Amino acid sequence: MKKIKIIYWVATALIILMIGLGSFADIFMIDAMRESIQHQGFPVHFLPFFGVAKLLAVIVLLVPSLKWLKLSAYVGLFWYFTGAIYSHLAVGDPIQIIAGAIIAFVLVLVSYFSWRKMKQLS
Repeated sequence: MKKIKIIYWVATALIILMIGLGSFADIFMIDAMRESIQHQGFPVHFLPFFGVAKLLAVIVLLVPSLKWLKLSAYVGLFWYFTGAIYSHLAVGDPIQIIAGAIIAFVLVLVSYFSWRKMKQLS
């Protein structure tokens, strides 16, 4: 159980850092995010929506009393990063650009499955 908890908290902490920082970049529509989203063919007005959604996911993952929403946060993050990977591939971005989304996707899966395992063992 201790090993699963460590895996869960390391993966979850990394997700929270990545998504939390990224959410503010989206909400404030920094130039790099504007360029990236336009390069992928999305309208810039999606950025604040993505940012708020990611910030809400971070809050749900952090607040213990929101257990009933945790699965929804994981599902949303799963599809967000699946879409990000697909979008980068569709426009021909190199692996260096796609790597961040792939890492985040894997961390979401590790966090989710370790969370599920902890629930089963408790």
